[in-house]
Amino acid sequence: MRSAIAWCGLGLFGVAIQAIAADAFSAQLVPDLSLLAALAAALVLGPAEGMIVAFTLGLGSDMVSGSLLGQHAFVRVIEFVMVRGFASQLDLRRFVPQVAVGFVLSLVDAALMGGVSLLFVSAFTVAWNEIGGLLARALLTGAAAPAVGQLARATTAWLSETEARREMRLETRRPVL
Repeated sequence: MRSAIAWCGLGLFGVAIQAIAADAFSAQLVPDLSLLAALAAALVLGPAEGMIVAFTLGLGSDMVSGSLLGQHAFVRVIEFVMVRGFASQLDLRRFVPQVAVGFVLSLVDAALMGGVSLLFVSAFTVAWNEIGGLLARALLTGAAAPAVGQLARATTAWLSETEARREMRLETRRPVL
């Protein structure tokens, strides 16, 4: 549980950094840190803990983005389930699969956000001139995925609740008083 709490904190810190960087620079030049933190949580945490973390990170993104309340949270939970499915088929501890999943998940994220907006607001138009920026952001997100995955594994190992315990052996051949 300590790992889940740590990932909630790190992910929400990443959401704040992403919001600040998106204001300072173009949003296309900032990787989606909330998405990457949810991806990392799906890889290193259990199903229940990871889903709670993904939902929390989505709500944090909703708070700073000005979108519908719950939109990012709903999409992050769907992406969490997708990553868990990918992890059962691919070895997501390696560099290339992490980059590929980060890239594809960033594009799927944009499509799901558009779909949820279309479902609830009934108004979503595709800005075809923004496709290049979307691809650039997906490339940045995919390139940052292995570093976030490594950070997730290191944090989980550091905060692991299963400590190395000394094994106590009882000598049964000795007479016991």
